[in-house]
Formats: sequence, C-alpha cells, structure tokens
Amino acid sequence: MSDEFASGWPYASLAETRAVVVNGGSTARALTERYLQRIDALQPTLRPYARARHERALAEADALDKLQASGAALGPLHGVPVAVKDLLYLEGERTASGTVVMADFRPGYTATVVHRLRAAGAVIIGQTQLTEGAFGLHHPQLVAPRNPWATDYWPGVSSSGSGVAVAAGMAVAALGTDTGGSIRFPAACCGLVGLKPTYGRVSVHGAWALGPTLDHIGPITRSVADAATVLEVLAGADPKDAGCLPEPAPRYSRLAGAKDLSGWRIGYDPDYATRGVDAQVTERLRAVRELLLSLGAQLVPIMVPDSARELVAAWSESCGYECAQVHAELFQARADDYGPALRSLIQIGQHTSKARYEALERVRRQFRDALETAFGSMDLLLTPTLPRTVPTVAVAEGAAVDDRGRADYLTFTAPFDFSGHPTLTLPAGVERQSSPAGQALPCSVQLIAAQRREDQLIVAGQCIETALNAAFGALYRDDLLPPAAATAADAL
Repeated sequence: MSDEFASGWPYASLAETRAVVVNGGSTARALTERYLQRIDALQPTLRPYARARHERALAEADALDKLQASGAALGPLHGVPVAVKDLLYLEGERTASGTVVMADFRPGYTATVVHRLRAAGAVIIGQTQLTEGAFGLHHPQLVAPRNPWATDYWPGVSSSGSGVAVAAGMAVAALGTDTGGSIRFPAACCGLVGLKPTYGRVSVHGAWALGPTLDHIGPITRSVADAATVLEVLAGADPKDAGCLPEPAPRYSRLAGAKDLSGWRIGYDPDYATRGVDAQVTERLRAVRELLLSLGAQLVPIMVPDSARELVAAWSESCGYECAQVHAELFQARADDYGPALRSLIQIGQHTSKARYEALERVRRQFRDALETAFGSMDLLLTPTLPRTVPTVAVAEGAAVDDRGRADYLTFTAPFDFSGHPTLTLPAGVERQSSPAGQALPCSVQLIAAQRREDQLIVAGQCIETALNAAFGALYRDDLLPPAAATAADAL
C-alpha cells in the first residue's frame, strides 16, 4: 500500500480507494482486512454496525482479487468497502431492520441495490444499525450509533449507522434510506454528502419499507463525486419494482463540476428558509448565499407552496397509514415487542381513515405539481437541511416522540419525500458555538432540483462543494476530523 494512501486511508475518496487496488498498491483482501480492523477498534465506542461481515466480506474481496488476476474488466467500485443499511436484504443473512421482532429474519433474496453494488465490485463490509423500522427512535433493547464528532450529539436518523460509519472512516460509502429525511439527517449531523434521488430513480426491491410511497434509497459519502459514482451504480430500471423509473441510469460519474455558477438560477424563499430557524443556521445560510453570488449565480426569489407545511404536519398520518399496512401481521402478533416510537406511529396509522389518507394524497400531488412548475424559473432551490444546529441526543429524542417536535425537524426534508424531488445535502464547515467548550459540530445546506435532474445537483454541487470547503474548511481532509474517530488511528 502506497505511503501516501496509507497515511490518509480511512478518509480516501472512492476513486483513490479503487485506484490503490486496481493499480496494485493493495489487494482487495488486504484493504478489507484493514477496514475490518478499524471497525473492530471503533465499534465498541461508536456502534454504527448492526453486524460487520468479517468472513463474508473477506470472501467477496478474495473473489475480486481472482477476478483482477484473470484480466477481466473491473467495476467502478472494485475493492471499495461499502456499508449497507440493515433493512436492505442479503439472501440468507440476518436483516433486522432495527427491530426486535425481525431479529432472526433471513430473507430469501438480495435487494436490487446490493446486487448492483456487488456487480460494480464493491465489498459489502457490513450492515449498519438503524432506528426501529427506520422510524424515529432506536429500539430500547438496542444500542444506538454515536456521532463521531461529539458522542452526546445526534447522529441523525434513521440511517444513523450509515452516517457514522462513513464519518468515522469505517466505510468509504454507505447506503441509506429516506422517508422523511433519513439520508439527509445523518449527512447533516455527521458532516457528509447525502444524495436523495428522484422517487423511483433507485429500485427499492428488497428493502423493508417504512412508507412505501415515500421511501427512497441513496448514497451517503464524503464528496459529491463519490455520491455520483455510487448513484450511477444504483440507479436504473428494475422490473421487480413497479415504481422504478423506466429509463437507464445517466452517467453521473462523468459529470464534471461547473467552473462557476454563471447562468445558474438558485431559488430562495426567505420566509420558508428562516421562519422558526436557529440564528446560527440562518447566519450560515446567509454566508452560503453570498458565496453563491460570488460564484456568479443569480438568486431568484420564489415561494415554496404553503402546502409544504401542511404535509409536514401530517407526515405521521401519511407515513403511519402506510407503515401500519407494512407491519399489519407482525404488529397483530407481537405488538408488545415493538418500541414505543414505532408502536405509536403504527397506531396513528391504524386510526387514520382511508378518506383522510386520500385527502393528503391530493395535497401531495398539488404540492408536487406546484413545485415542479416553480422549477421553470429556477435550476435549484436552496434551503437549510435542519432548522436547528446539531442537537444533543436527549433533545432529538424528545422531539422524536412529540408530533410538533418531529414536524419541526422535518420542515426542510419531508416535503421532498412527498414530492419525490431529488435533493443534495452538503457540509458547510463546522460551528464551534454549537456545543460546550467550543466542540466543532457540522453545518450543512440542502439543494433541491427538478424531477429527474440529479445531474444538475451533481454538476453544481461539485462547484459549490469546492467553494464551501475553501470558505469554511474541508472536513476529513485536514486537521478537522471527528475527534472520537481520529483517536483510533493510534490503535491501528
């Protein structure tokens, strides 16, 4: 392994990691062993994995080394350790979905997205822990992942394990799912890039559902380029998923970042983006707007449809209605084995009438259509990801069990699950005033694009990412590393 790669390997990019294997600087097995050693060292403290796949991951790496030795063409993720959320099926392997009731569930087939990762050469390094059933809290009998930036602070939900694994250098990339914000929350709290694609862009076949018409699968990574490569692998038609878009995946990995944002129209609704939002979040967003103007962008005043807030307030009814159907048999048989948060959501769904659900679906369609019309006058929409600075675990868990508190956190995420528009969460440095003793905690911003326009998020996102790193500090690339994970380097 080259000295240059070895010195920064936990935080190397996807392309750098693949290159060290493809160019002979390491075997896939040796690299996998090194990541497994880091997982073993950090798992007791940070707990991102429901289970690491030691033997199976090494077997996958050995197969990749044999493939490379044969002279065969190598995939875009060849030898790269990738983690998957523990609700994505792996045939014959435990897939618990963060629950106790499914602790011994072993699916008879593998999720489409996992098949595609393997076909691209990824090593599935482990299955990441998630909140129960991908809802708001971890089951009381399970240990939750801890944010490597500050372990008393929220790592996001429900893909918290995926975010922590990538932030701690325990995987190069990870898959998350997003029903109300669960790719974007961990990305925001852990200082990562989270890409929620257009609804149907990525197959959900073989993923245990929370709310089937709201569920999205997407990558959590440390850069936009890495997210683009993973999305290209995942995306595309799937006959096993009736909701999947029929067209083939665009070549996202070949999209270069814009040199500047001249000619780009960035929509901004000051009322939507600042009403009820923490002053620190508002101030960082103001600085980002100035940065976009300096890059040549035009800020376009727009009005996010008022129905966004109506949908957010009713998210528990819509999602609960669908969730109650997903869990109908299990819940009837084992309701007492459910944790309080997921049990409450299912009960909300059971008490939501079909007429109420259908009325909300009409509001949803109206919001989606109105937002898509608004994209006629803008290329991207800029918002915060969260209305708060990264909260403590105690504060976040308190909000998760309160309808009003939960809706507050969903303000900038859930509307775009309802509408299915693609979104990109980007780290925007850290805020040292967000915790006692000046502890650095990540800041973030969110970009939303028109339906099927992930390409615009990726092209503009790479340009904005470079500017954000220059203005606020590049996370994972200098002395700004998550403290709880950085200490592990001495143990390896």
